[in-house]
Amino acid sequence: MIKAILAPLKIIQGFIFFIGLCACGFVQGDFQEIPCEKHSLKLGKDVSSNKLVAEFLKQISSEEKELLEYFFYYLIHDSGGYVLLGSKPMSICSYLDHVVNDTHPIYFMMEAVRLRNIKIKRGFEIWQKYASLFPIKNYLFLSEPNFLTKDIQFIFFINRKNFISKLHEHRREIMKVLGREVTVEGIVEAALAGKALWSDILNGREALLGILLGYGRNNAWNYQKITEIDPIKHKPFIKIRSKPSLGFSSVEEEFEAINDKLDFFSLQDSLSEWNDLLLRLPGFRADLDDPETQELKKAYTKDYHRILRYYKGKDFLEATLEQLIR
Repeated sequence: MIKAILAPLKIIQGFIFFIGLCACGFVQGDFQEIPCEKHSLKLGKDVSSNKLVAEFLKQISSEEKELLEYFFYYLIHDSGGYVLLGSKPMSICSYLDHVVNDTHPIYFMMEAVRLRNIKIKRGFEIWQKYASLFPIKNYLFLSEPNFLTKDIQFIFFINRKNFISKLHEHRREIMKVLGREVTVEGIVEAALAGKALWSDILNGREALLGILLGYGRNNAWNYQKITEIDPIKHKPFIKIRSKPSLGFSSVEEEFEAINDKLDFFSLQDSLSEWNDLLLRLPGFRADLDDPETQELKKAYTKDYHRILRYYKGKDFLEATLEQLIR
């Protein structure tokens, strides 16, 4: 009886999925997948950064260039610009991997083939294909699957100088959470060795991730607290608390108090000028009255104007690649 009911539902699910593929141009062939085999490009040695980038852009295909530009636009727009040209230690973005089967909810299947998602994924794969051509010293790209579902891939874009500085700034706190044997050098070495940053190195701690994303210590710990007691969320790496923190009579009271205090940092954005990057302040939840948050507002506003000045009148992809190898 159950099989008889599920069979037509699976047919309907498959039909909706196929319609979604067509709507995205995936079935129609508007967007052809490019195999990511090893490249055969040879670029000149001991040349200036702008000549290296110009030579590279001449040799890759127009479709690869388009996808690479799309990926970097997504990265820069999604707060990566503050990592590339500002004071932010790290940014995080994600895409849904194209792994589709009939156990996935319709939403995830549709998102996996949505043109935007495909272009981000393919653009990142193309960057991975060619990244070794560029002498990048101050930046690092890491990727790892989300520990909730392996189909979601996180991309961490790191400014090494800012990242290491932030690790040193909060060294004692990090050691308190992860253990006294943990060192700044050890964290960096583990990341370079390919160990998963969030789930393994930081042990899934929202607070440590938030600190390294440049959200501010107090904001990061407040967010950590509400994820521990949020009745909706389930974080496998966080022990769900049943007891409230000191000063609260219940976890419900604590959740409401902290949740009401946190607003979206980018909502305080008074920067109204139009820009081609559609750039705004970084998006995260923050206590807008906290002095630390107000200092972040000053720093990120300064970064905002620097980013716009840098890109003004320049080819976006060319300017981004040139900055990466400076």
